[in-house]
Amino acid sequence: MAGVSQNNQSPTLVIGKVISDLPNIRIQYNGIVLDKDDLWINDYLLTNHTRTHKGHIVSATQYRSGGGGYALFESHNHDIDNDYTDTETTTDSDLKAGYYVAMFPIQDSTDGTKQKYVVLCHITRGWTL
Repeated sequence: MAGVSQNNQSPTLVIGKVISDLPNIRIQYNGIVLDKDDLWINDYLLTNHTRTHKGHIVSATQYRSGGGGYALFESHNHDIDNDYTDTETTTDSDLKAGYYVAMFPIQDSTDGTKQKYVVLCHITRGWTL
C-alpha cells in the first residue's frame, strides 16, 4: 500500500536555476538540464509580453493658487471622472542566467509520453533580501 501511495502522490513544486537566457533557454533541475522543448513558460516572464489595464478614476486635481488678483486666476481645481486604458509591454525577461524559477512538473498532454515542466515565476532566495 505504501508503494502505491507514493507512486500516486501529486507532484510538488520544484526550484530550477536558469543557466542560459532566452531564446535558447536552459534550466538546471535535479542534475538534469531542461531546454525549451521540456518547458511550458508563463507568458508574463517573456520579453515583449503585453498586458492591458482598464479602469475608472474619480478624483480631482490639487488646488492651484492664481496670481494678479483677477477672478479668472483665483485658486481652483478640476474634477476627474474618466475611464482609462493603459498598455504595459515588458522590455526584458525574468529568465536570465543565474535566476531561480519555481516550476511544476506535468505530464505533457500534447504527446502523453514526456514529462515537462511549467515555469511559473522567477523567485529569489529569502536570505538574499
